[in-house]
Amino acid sequence: MFFGKAKINSFEKGVSREWVLADGKGGYAALTLLGVPTRESHGIFSLDGKSLLIKLEERVKMGKKECFLSTNRYSGVVYPDGYRYIISVEFDPLPTYIFSVNEALIGKRILFHEDRLFINYELISSIEPVQFEIFPLFPGDSEVSPSQHPIEAGTMVDVRDERVLIRANRGEYKPHPRWYENVEYMEEGTKGAFWTPGLFSFSLEEGEEATIEVSTKAISFDEGFRRLWGMKQRFFAMLSDSLPKRDEMLSLLMSVGNALLLDKGDYKTIISGYFSLKERAREAFISLPGLLLSTGRIDDARLCFLRWLDFFDERGIPYEIKNEEGIYKGVEATLWYIYSLAKFLAYTNDLEFVRGAFEKMEAFFNYLMDSGKIDEDGLIVEEDPANNWMGVELNGEFIVERKGKLVEINALWYNAISFLSRLGEAYNVKHPYGKMVSLIRESFMKNFWLEEEGYFKDTEESLELRPNQILALSLPFTPVSRKEGRRALNAIWRHLYTTYGLRTLAPLEKKYKGREEGDENQRFKARWRGMAWPWLLGHFFSALRKFYTEKVSNLRVMWMPFSAHFEEGCVGGVAEVFDGSMPYDPHGDVIYAPSQGEVIRSFVEDVERYTPPYEKEWSEAV
Repeated sequence: MFFGKAKINSFEKGVSREWVLADGKGGYAALTLLGVPTRESHGIFSLDGKSLLIKLEERVKMGKKECFLSTNRYSGVVYPDGYRYIISVEFDPLPTYIFSVNEALIGKRILFHEDRLFINYELISSIEPVQFEIFPLFPGDSEVSPSQHPIEAGTMVDVRDERVLIRANRGEYKPHPRWYENVEYMEEGTKGAFWTPGLFSFSLEEGEEATIEVSTKAISFDEGFRRLWGMKQRFFAMLSDSLPKRDEMLSLLMSVGNALLLDKGDYKTIISGYFSLKERAREAFISLPGLLLSTGRIDDARLCFLRWLDFFDERGIPYEIKNEEGIYKGVEATLWYIYSLAKFLAYTNDLEFVRGAFEKMEAFFNYLMDSGKIDEDGLIVEEDPANNWMGVELNGEFIVERKGKLVEINALWYNAISFLSRLGEAYNVKHPYGKMVSLIRESFMKNFWLEEEGYFKDTEESLELRPNQILALSLPFTPVSRKEGRRALNAIWRHLYTTYGLRTLAPLEKKYKGREEGDENQRFKARWRGMAWPWLLGHFFSALRKFYTEKVSNLRVMWMPFSAHFEEGCVGGVAEVFDGSMPYDPHGDVIYAPSQGEVIRSFVEDVERYTPPYEKEWSEAV
């Protein structure tokens, strides 16, 4: 994606856009397009959620001309204003900046590779040498100065319980400690203090370049920047080659989504987003079909399943893995795991790989049947209102108290039992799942369908019009007939659909609050009282493809306005949640795994109609 001068010719335009670059091992760089940190999570070198190096302050000199290429904001004052010299920023998919100062063109490229950050400067064109002075800005408390220790061609700084090494491959380093105070984090309304240990100084002539390297480990310049840059470019080109079609926008979405995939020893995992950085099963397995299966990354998908299979016991898989310990909570996480496995088989039909998980799922089924959570009508009863995705507490009270029989939990349950029944037949195993399927289908319609209103209850007791019912229509196995499904989709379309997602509550309901506004509590409540979530939009599109086959051609028209978001907010990223009413601003994680994954999956499967090759074998027609 290319940003020309017209899109970054003002401070406001530039700081409203941001980017994230990750190394796949827990490290990331994240800043705005202008290099201005606007939130405390920003930093050009961060590990495990800790920003260790915020940015580089850059000054250039040529003849009598001296100016900064960097930009800061202090208590409402922008200084320096180096953004004025940026003429383009390109993500292909790594960030490349071009600055124009007098007659000189200066290039800047940023690369993360295996716990190491590289910032490369190139003097593309100039009639005279250019002198560079680079000041690394570390986070700090102005009352306590960090310590630094000399190393060859650089320095070593103790910051936030880490030791950060920074050095350049040419020029010299000069210690010169000083503070930058009252730096404004505009997104959060807070201020920070940065500290520089000194400056790197080097001179470049036309065609020459210099590279600064940052790491917490011993560093050297044995590996040339250009070689690593080329290697990264080839890696992302290989990812693009795995896509079902050549599409620049899809390639960008997948490349940015790759930042959500982390190595975990011999396995892989999907984190919740930036900057929540959680390892949660729900987010992982809602997003996996889009991030990995529909983009052809089948081997990576296998490694994600195996990561969580290690934690799979009779209780299912944990809600979250934290410090390599599983936190078990409710059944939703396991039901999403089973959904994702069904999608895996729809793409691969690899029954041998799934066999080990089938045995675990059988134990989970037996555990549930003995737990008292299954009513005599076959539906799951969840009495803990915390055990669903809307089960969020604020000041000791639930924003939405949902318990008992929940529509999305039982839609996932029906999908899981139907899938297990198919698997049992494939493995020639005697099982009770077939009898459960018809019981759950009948009970689901009896408990949740509102014939007069034409949509599904949110819970057995709640008549509120909410989007959770979409899962009863979108999952591979659905308990809903074509007639009722079309009526429910009409109600969802009329009251819950927005360009950027489905609202969590219909505007006609008394508690509707569609925008993140007011005090902190009110803003938080709005997420489950009317704001729109993009991951639900993917399921809405899949339901339309299933129940309104004659309207499939409309999906492209409905999807394309969403694409404007990819060059706003976080470049190539899909935000966690949007306002459900004008102005439809994004909020929460700037890249949220379920949003990113479902936007990709629905584009591939529903808009472009690249259906999984074995979809018929691992789903049911309506």
